Amino acid sequence: MNPTLMLNFTRNRVQSPMRLMLFFLAFVPPIVMALIARSLQPVQAGSAVFALIFTAGAVGQDVSSGVLQLLFARPVGRREYVLSRWAAGGLIGAALGIAQLLLASLVVLSRGAAPDPSTLLRLVLENALGGFGTAAVMVMLSTLVGGLGDVALWVFGLMSTQILTMAAMAKQWDWLRKAADELRAFLQPELPLGWLSGMGSADVAVILRFFLAIALSLAIAVTMMQRKELSYAAD
Repeated sequence: MNPTLMLNFTRNRVQSPMRLMLFFLAFVPPIVMALIARSLQPVQAGSAVFALIFTAGAVGQDVSSGVLQLLFARPVGRREYVLSRWAAGGLIGAALGIAQLLLASLVVLSRGAAPDPSTLLRLVLENALGGFGTAAVMVMLSTLVGGLGDVALWVFGLMSTQILTMAAMAKQWDWLRKAADELRAFLQPELPLGWLSGMGSADVAVILRFFLAIALSLAIAVTMMQRKELSYAAD
């Protein structure tokens, strides 16, 4: 991973008015809802939303604008580029998700509802991991299409899981329901850590599925970038 690439990517993202507007809409209302409900439930998965907002188009927009041709004319490897995009997007999502969670905790505490320390720690860790999970998926999808087409692919994928689930229920096809669940888990990787708060025990299968989704997403992204043909005719 390249710190310079990560810093430039972050700077580019925070200078986008559209992304900042979406960030505001995703950051403030959940905190207000937490204040009203005196609960941290509205801010449990903020990092995934922020990672989606700031990682969307991570590769596709560079392809559409011609930035990649200029970037790869320098000593920058394609694998390094992909991993840097993922790390930057994951860090942005995780940092903003944790910031939202901590701010909501202070707001809830001001209402006399002190969050349980173990629950707060669990939510912090879930937000940190969730940001990197979503960033990996979006980077992968962004290597497949130009511009912000990765968002359309992501939404289409989630809608497909809903359709498949309904079809499975109608036909009583358990295999199709499981396939839809796996696809949904791949597109929305999350790692529940309730066992840290004494809620059940750790599920090894769930843990492996989460990290496998990240590894597979990054492997696909790197492979697609390695095979992508870029035109330098305009140089």
